[in-house]
Amino acid sequence: MKRSFLYIALALALQACHKDKDTITTADIPNAADIYPAPPARWFGGDHPYYVAAGYVGDVMPYYDKDSFHVFYLHDARNGAAGFHPWAKFTTQHFTSYDYKGTMIPYGGTTDYDLALGTGSIVKVGDTYYAYYSGFNPNFNGTGGKYRDNTLLATSKDLNTWTKDASFLMRPETTNGYNFWEYRDPYVFFNTETNEYWMLVCGHKDDKAAVILYTTNDPAKGNWTLKDPLYTTTSYYVPETPQLFKWGSFWYLLFSENSVENTTRYRIATSSKGPWTTPANDKLDGQYMYSSKVATDGKNTYLFGWCATKGGSTDAGIRDFGGNLVVHQLSQNSDGTLNIGVPENVANAFAQNQALNVSLKQQSIDISGNNVSFKAANDVAYLLYDRLAGETKITATVNVQEGASCGLVFGMDKALQTTGFYKIDFSSSNDLLSGISPVGVDGKVTLHLEPGKDYQLKVLIAGSVCVVYVDDKVALTSRIYAANNNFWGLYASKAAVSFKNVQLFKL
Repeated sequence: MKRSFLYIALALALQACHKDKDTITTADIPNAADIYPAPPARWFGGDHPYYVAAGYVGDVMPYYDKDSFHVFYLHDARNGAAGFHPWAKFTTQHFTSYDYKGTMIPYGGTTDYDLALGTGSIVKVGDTYYAYYSGFNPNFNGTGGKYRDNTLLATSKDLNTWTKDASFLMRPETTNGYNFWEYRDPYVFFNTETNEYWMLVCGHKDDKAAVILYTTNDPAKGNWTLKDPLYTTTSYYVPETPQLFKWGSFWYLLFSENSVENTTRYRIATSSKGPWTTPANDKLDGQYMYSSKVATDGKNTYLFGWCATKGGSTDAGIRDFGGNLVVHQLSQNSDGTLNIGVPENVANAFAQNQALNVSLKQQSIDISGNNVSFKAANDVAYLLYDRLAGETKITATVNVQEGASCGLVFGMDKALQTTGFYKIDFSSSNDLLSGISPVGVDGKVTLHLEPGKDYQLKVLIAGSVCVVYVDDKVALTSRIYAANNNFWGLYASKAAVSFKNVQLFKL
């Protein structure tokens, strides 16, 4: 996935980096309040007086330390440079504003193992932070023992200044059925069940997707031992960006796959060694939140991922690599299955209630205050409100009758054009919550709507990122360029639907 964080003054930037190739320190740059941030364009001062252009958030690696979430990510710039995807970082405490810290681990040169950086993880051992990461160089094909993908290491004392460890190199497995072309995304943690450190790596073995497992008693010694794969499956080609963590009585294995639906899935077990159970709904969001990872502050547990942009910045465009950071809050059910909701601090930040002004209402719709009722009809009916602008939260209580199709619409004009708009569709007939672009379904998650039952709807919009939550149990993230500065509204067809207490809030 060749992308990078663009240095407009590229030559100057590389010169600055190569003066001390393995260590980089950048200035702290406060970022404007933004619930779904992307890297800003900034001039760096001090030791690095060069310009860094705006970029995009790629694979995310969250780490909690000292009252803050350190959100490391692959910095994507789409500039076609030979090197790409350095690690960069945001920090945040409440998910309503982020401080952009700049580049943490730079990419190397054309003869280095990390011409591009890939996903990894951070673990603290003693007073040292270890960042294990994928090194990628497409110029290496196995000749002379140099492979395209390897696991590399950088260390830090403060999570801000990182030094690459040139002595550390874990090459891909090449025997016993392992495919050395698929070897990336190391995730390292201390396993309290086995009292040792574990490293998970995305791989492929014996024609199966495989979560490769290594163990060690001391990461400082660098002596990782290969074990049998933690998990294998024929359902997907590779399990990208794997993560394993314990929450209460359950262990969770997360991975992302792009061979079926471009989404993050999870498995459940009562031991870190499995066996692994696949929940009925194993997706943690739709196709527009990818490579999701979990981090906790000890009180709440959060899911971090990225919402992809689209080619041409249009709703009909093709999904890109990289976009905006998105964070959900997780909760558990008694059987270990997971719910996805709005982070409490984010929900509470939208405190300014705004007036709802109707721009168009069709005859089959009744309005009483903030309550909207759609009568049963085969033809779709639309209610449009004034144009949206800025960061917005929409809330409502939804109640549908058997067979109803309903939802939200963005980018439709008062002429009710038949193309060019975007829908978020709740369908009781197929148990899906779907994002439907002008060219088809963008993403979908399972959502069963019981006829006659109330469901709490929360919709968060910032720029072109839109996240829909239902009962703080199910989430669908979408990229909707029509969501801002356009009319928005509600629609329904086939059966009666009510939207009660529809409200709109600003930050």
